[in-house]
Amino acid sequence: MLAQDKLIDAETLFEKGEHLLGVLPYEYKIMKGTIKFRLKKRDECMELFKNAYIDVSNSNLSESDKLYLKYYMYSVLIIYKKFLHADLDGVEEVTNSSVSLKEVSSCWKRRFPCRDHPDWDKYGV
Repeated sequence: MLAQDKLIDAETLFEKGEHLLGVLPYEYKIMKGTIKFRLKKRDECMELFKNAYIDVSNSNLSESDKLYLKYYMYSVLIIYKKFLHADLDGVEEVTNSSVSLKEVSSCWKRRFPCRDHPDWDKYGV
């Protein structure tokens, strides 16, 4: 539904399914945070991304995948910091130059595209 830009439907579906999952996996938090961002629900997006950022840091993902997902979230959170002076406690800066796109799993590039990465045309999906 997110890919089809049916944001309200996607948000509703995510919220209905939350009780089934118990502890939310970082992928879920990132996807839901993306929906909240696109719906301009800043506080909810920030909370989800900040929590997912910590989860990704503590995950057993490869370092390339971790950096990529952190960059994806950071690129949204920095907008809030820059224009709304939001507190990004616990979120370190991640630049696109620190992400080796060639080494990132294609599943993450498909789910969370970072088309602004300078190597996207070469190594993106």
